[in-house]
Amino acid sequence: MALRTGGSLNRDRLEAWLEEALVPVEPTTGFVHRLRARLVDYRGQGGLTPWMLVVILGAMVVFLIAALSASARVLLTLLGVLGVVQRQRQLRKKAGPSPV
Repeated sequence: MALRTGGSLNRDRLEAWLEEALVPVEPTTGFVHRLRARLVDYRGQGGLTPWMLVVILGAMVVFLIAALSASARVLLTLLGVLGVVQRQRQLRKKAGPSPV
């Protein structure tokens, strides 16, 4: 059945043409077996792949860098606060005792 460009198609004719044009395809058994084998591997029942190892090590390095930078910021902030307090003490000592 050929699709004519002239004239309008009603719903029944369009459905009939689509049923002829769209043929369901069944996968081969080999394809199904390979696909199932990959799915089992992806679910974690297989061994650790090299890419998983790279991702885990990369995440650990990123976490380590984040922790070190956060601790360095806290340390520098504490040193800054201690420096300000020490400077205030030195300025009070130079000024001498305050008259009351």
